[in-house]
Amino acid sequence: MASTPEADVAWVSSLAVSSRIPLPSSMGSNMTLTLHLDPTLEARVSQEARRLGISESAFVQDVLQRALGMKNPAELLDAVRSNTPMGDPDASEHVSDRIREKLRAQRAD
Repeated sequence: MASTPEADVAWVSSLAVSSRIPLPSSMGSNMTLTLHLDPTLEARVSQEARRLGISESAFVQDVLQRALGMKNPAELLDAVRSNTPMGDPDASEHVSDRIREKLRAQRAD
């Protein structure tokens, strides 16, 4: 099921059972926001969060970020499909050697 900003806004707008959800603020700390959800919507939030293996708070934060234009999954998909390096292209080089070195250092202590 595709998600659009309009659908996300409608989902958030339909909020009517209290949930305390920490949301990031501009100061770098979390803000607690109380939302009133009807029982059906609360059940759907719980169900989707469990299906995705994330907390309800993380799920609602993701939906709000998408609805507010702060997160665009289509941009990430385009970046992945572009075959351009993302992050550190050497990060997966010599992983076994680095892990062995770390284990040896831990055992030496």
